[in-house]
Amino acid sequence: MAERAARLRQYRSLSQAEAAGALGVAQSTLSEIESGRIGLSLERALAICDLYRVPISYLVHGSVFSPEAPPCLAAELAYYGVSDLAVERGRVPAAFRRPEEVLALALQSPAPRIVEGLPALLFRTPELDPPLLRGFARSLEVEVRVAWIIDIASALERTGLVPHPWPVRTLTRLREGFSGLVPARDDDLGVPALDPAGLPPASRRWRILYDQDLAGFAGRTNRLLEVTRAEPG
Repeated sequence: MAERAARLRQYRSLSQAEAAGALGVAQSTLSEIESGRIGLSLERALAICDLYRVPISYLVHGSVFSPEAPPCLAAELAYYGVSDLAVERGRVPAAFRRPEEVLALALQSPAPRIVEGLPALLFRTPELDPPLLRGFARSLEVEVRVAWIIDIASALERTGLVPHPWPVRTLTRLREGFSGLVPARDDDLGVPALDPAGLPPASRRWRILYDQDLAGFAGRTNRLLEVTRAEPG
């Protein structure tokens, strides 16, 4: 765990002094933590994970994937904004995975009700980490699908079809994070369009032949965001 904590700091390009300041500890204390001379309490481990934006499973297992995590994708999607999905009782996880992982997983074996709710996840969670999202997408072999849903969300914002109060500058960063990616084949996500010529530009760019136009995405996204606006607090 000590070695992983040090590796995370280096990956984030932080000096020990900068990381110690953010964690509220002395630099000497952080040095002893990273060298293994001081054990990590749960409170400090969680603070480190929060600073470096990784789940606690990384420090424990050495992987962002928890080997014993149950498949609770519907509950996690509901938590991150796709809030009209039916969640099976008893399947709510003890700790939700990061939204970057949830987004990639949702596009691995997609269903229309999930796919068309994913722009709401992007609007609801504006602080997604582009390198982490691309890493999850690459590991699950859904890079093109993720790039496509980011472009769909960007088109909804740009055209004014989704007038939302959340910051969207992260969408630009996410698009840049998938630059250089070239789709190798057509992909209809199991729902082929009858008229591919009428698909949104984002769909044609990424060779995604999924049968939905921007108005359809906008309708579902706006309904989900309206639910969020109506929630107390």
